[in-house]
Amino acid sequence: MIYLRILSDFLFFFFSLFIVSTAFSIAVAQISLGVSLFLFIVIIFLRKENPFAGALSKFYIAIGLYIFWMILSALFSDTPLASLLILKEEWLFCAIPIGIYILQKESFRKKITASLFTALFIIGLYGVIQHFTGVHWFKTELYEAFDSGYIAKGFFPHRLTFGNYTITALAFVVGYLLFNFKDFSFFKKISLSFVYFLLAFATLYSYSYGPILTLLITVLIFAVMKFRKYAVYAIIVLAVGAVSFIYTQPNLQKRISTRINKEFAEGNEASRFYIWKNAGVMITENPLFGVGQGNFYQTFEENMPGHRIHVHAHNDLINIAAIGGIPAMLFFAAFWFLYFKYLLAGIYKQKHLEKYKMYLTAAILAGIAFFCTSLTEATFADEEVRQFLMAVFAFGLFPFVSKEAKNNEKVGNQ
Repeated sequence: MIYLRILSDFLFFFFSLFIVSTAFSIAVAQISLGVSLFLFIVIIFLRKENPFAGALSKFYIAIGLYIFWMILSALFSDTPLASLLILKEEWLFCAIPIGIYILQKESFRKKITASLFTALFIIGLYGVIQHFTGVHWFKTELYEAFDSGYIAKGFFPHRLTFGNYTITALAFVVGYLLFNFKDFSFFKKISLSFVYFLLAFATLYSYSYGPILTLLITVLIFAVMKFRKYAVYAIIVLAVGAVSFIYTQPNLQKRISTRINKEFAEGNEASRFYIWKNAGVMITENPLFGVGQGNFYQTFEENMPGHRIHVHAHNDLINIAAIGGIPAMLFFAAFWFLYFKYLLAGIYKQKHLEKYKMYLTAAILAGIAFFCTSLTEATFADEEVRQFLMAVFAFGLFPFVSKEAKNNEKVGNQ
């Protein structure tokens, strides 16, 4: 029907704008996602479809249980209304079914992918330029990192947010590019390789140790996945390369040394161990429903009067257990587990998904990168990076409900 096609075209435009805007503006991204959600609801109502049924139902159930328990946590907290208002961020999950719907159409998928890589090229280039010039369009002036340059933070308010975003994006590019490198045109190989190196340098120039460590871990995991027969040699090459690079970067050495001393110094109230230990006390005192969204800071202050106070636990699993209770953390871990389970099965067991392998590998590496950053930082609580993660989820999961993939499976079984 003509009106459904028109609605789908508008949905494609606004969802593309959402994905691209995650790199530049949280306001534009969320406005475009809101319009996309409205159009998506209209379309599935007219088509009489249930986007939550089928192969991904367990994944959606896990997300639903997580949100449900977080709502219960808010209602049982000391500030139910305030906690519920903060929970509005959970609406970002809506981007997953919208993206899955849009990405099933090949023409839309190719255009969205090209638009995303263009946006990643711009943000990577901007980060590198920032490092050498200190320019910060539309924001206050960058603070200087070292004598050799400035700390890059892109269009984001903090360098750690920028580093978490660029490493997640870099992992996506690595998976997309290298698992299908031989099948790409020369121009595409050069273009995506350039995007990769820009994002890598932008991550390094953020001087955020979490994203930099994740960069090494992600490339290592990719090497094991891609070159399983030569995994030991790949690990050695990567280790030598990493050590050599760090050796040539005295400023980075200084940053790493300072961070290590800070984290392991006994009694340092800025260290992760100090934060995790005291967040653990919060969990043991409120194991079922936590302290409620938005109450971490106040509860931390009550438990540690006169000490340095933190707004979150600097670890997603611990943070969610503290604010939503242990059940919320388990539901959170469950949808991550199901996500990785789906993608690993798609990559190694389901041959009818071979056509989509570039998206599966891109999405699993980006998911691993995001999850790694969340072990030392509450990345899931950071809307800018979380928006991009929702797009990554959609890229990784759409093949499992794709009509074309189902047809390929039927042909393969004949």
